[in-house]
Amino acid sequence: MHHYLYAQALHQGDYEGLNQVAAHMAEHGHAEEAIKIFREIATVEADSLAVMLVNIGNAQINLGAEDAAAASFKEAIEADPSYALAYRRLGNLEDWNENPLQAAEYYVKACACEADNPLCHSSAGTAFLNCGEWQRAREFLSTSVRLLPEQPQVLYNLAVAHLKCEEPKEALARLTDAVRLDKGYFNGWFLKARLEVKMQMLTEAAQSVRQALAGSLRMPAEEAQKLRALALENGLRI
Repeated sequence: MHHYLYAQALHQGDYEGLNQVAAHMAEHGHAEEAIKIFREIATVEADSLAVMLVNIGNAQINLGAEDAAAASFKEAIEADPSYALAYRRLGNLEDWNENPLQAAEYYVKACACEADNPLCHSSAGTAFLNCGEWQRAREFLSTSVRLLPEQPQVLYNLAVAHLKCEEPKEALARLTDAVRLDKGYFNGWFLKARLEVKMQMLTEAAQSVRQALAGSLRMPAEEAQKLRALALENGLRI
């Protein structure tokens, strides 16, 4: 702890610096001490209350106190109802506890606070996908991709939403974007090849399998085998 005490002394009066020290402490086994510092900052810097409450909640998660963390995030929202991160962190807690619909509701509120934040929209869209709300998933994931196009995982999730909405052409376009951005993205290649087979685009499906296998040195053997099995079952020449 001596190096943290030194850092605290160094940043005394510098609350931004002190906050950074406390955040590091919270992530490295000193969450209880970090919480004390966050509370001190909140007392002195009234405008920082919502931010410090979220920091306290994050530290409480590190301590395994999820109920206390949720209470801190809700208190942060009371202090600043427009603080998107507090809603997002509540959504994260619901996600971890496998409550995707409740998570989605929090993420939607985060989107209302930060309409230009792609992470808020992708979080909402993924949560809606996990609870079977296909059209809402498509809506929020599309917005995330519009705000930040280079997100392979989000593009993949959007493709799944398009498939659930019976829009295979749109799904294929998003999968094509995903594997263009990440040529080693096995799930993207596999779903793309399966979709191309379903759409009777066998030449394209074979090409997708070949492209995926070209990176097989860093692909788990089980995943490479799935691709080869897909090719064999559908007569694809690879």
